[in-house]
Amino acid sequence: MGSWPLALAAAILLPSPAAADSILASDAGYFGYRVGGANWTQFTAKLNAASGNQVFLAPDFEDLTLMLSYDALLLPARNQGDTLSALEIANISAFIATGRRALLFGENDNWRAWNQQVASIAGGTYIPEPFDTFWGYASSLVSHEITDAASAILGFWVGVANGGTQMCSGKNFVTLSGPAQNVLTILDENVVEDGYADYGADAQFTTNVANWLAGSPTPVPEPASMVLLGTGVAVLGAIRKRRSRR
Repeated sequence: MGSWPLALAAAILLPSPAAADSILASDAGYFGYRVGGANWTQFTAKLNAASGNQVFLAPDFEDLTLMLSYDALLLPARNQGDTLSALEIANISAFIATGRRALLFGENDNWRAWNQQVASIAGGTYIPEPFDTFWGYASSLVSHEITDAASAILGFWVGVANGGTQMCSGKNFVTLSGPAQNVLTILDENVVEDGYADYGADAQFTTNVANWLAGSPTPVPEPASMVLLGTGVAVLGAIRKRRSRR
């Protein structure tokens, strides 16, 4: 009979690749710190690679129907003094409540009002302190896909959150929270900027963040594949029975 039944069964057992999540990013950002911006060219490329080029831009987050047609959100920090509208806060919160992932950026204390909103959306609070309080390397505190192989990242005048899971040592500026640990707040946009790529494990951290936002579920056999698997096993059983009668 040859080895084709075994090859068939092996092929059936291989999981089908999982589709990457689509990402909707706010196009408003501070200077070049936004998707497609001059300071985020490498981060943008990693987001595109992780999502299969499914990164899209919106001027704001005031259209919940549009937002819910995507799998993940990315909110860069805007200019100093800018704040989210009440509608944007409600919409982002509603999106997060569905269990989908959201990446929210803040900055140092010069963005105090903005940081307070971002921390509140994530379910925590913001701790005001001088903007130049922390500058240095922060080591990973938890084993997680966001910190995997990123043993130390450089924080530059970070904002500080209270609540959630603190991911790195020093100040709590990288925080995982939300109803399904589906909200990542980074209160230092410099961590993923091009100029930090050669410092510590910032490049790896940037890759991890992009992959996390785009989703990385473990592939499993689809229902149709399970039916074929049953057929393949039945075929193998029939062949064995036939051979045992010889």
